Amino acid sequence: MTLIMKKLLRLFIYFTFLLSSFSNNAQTIALKSSNSVIFDSNNAVNQGPRATYVTYEITNNTASPLLGLEVTFSLSGVNFSLGGNQSATQKIGKLDINESRVIFWYILYPIVTGSANMVVEVRDSQGNLLTSNQSSPDVLS
Repeated sequence: MTLIMKKLLRLFIYFTFLLSSFSNNAQTIALKSSNSVIFDSNNAVNQGPRATYVTYEITNNTASPLLGLEVTFSLSGVNFSLGGNQSATQKIGKLDINESRVIFWYILYPIVTGSANMVVEVRDSQGNLLTSNQSSPDVLS
């Protein structure tokens, strides 16, 4: 290996390490509630249930604190929606290194079997997408 190639390799390793240490893309989003919602097949129309909480844990796995974080929840599917006039976006502010925060959303779901699509996104104070998670809850009788 020539001297120039060795120097280039060292520079590449240095900058790769430097960039990885400043990366803010190591957050995790984990669904902590059940991936299934259930309705009472005996009298679902009159007695329900037709709502539940979904729970996500957001963890900062980066090498530095993260500031101004917002978490946004979106839900699609026939007769699925956020309940109780809840905002889809929740501010969690600062997350220290290895700190986690648990976020809840109250959702309404149909009284027929089916599925939906849930997406959770974490953005920084500049609106940059840091990470996202997609899951599909099933409605069971």
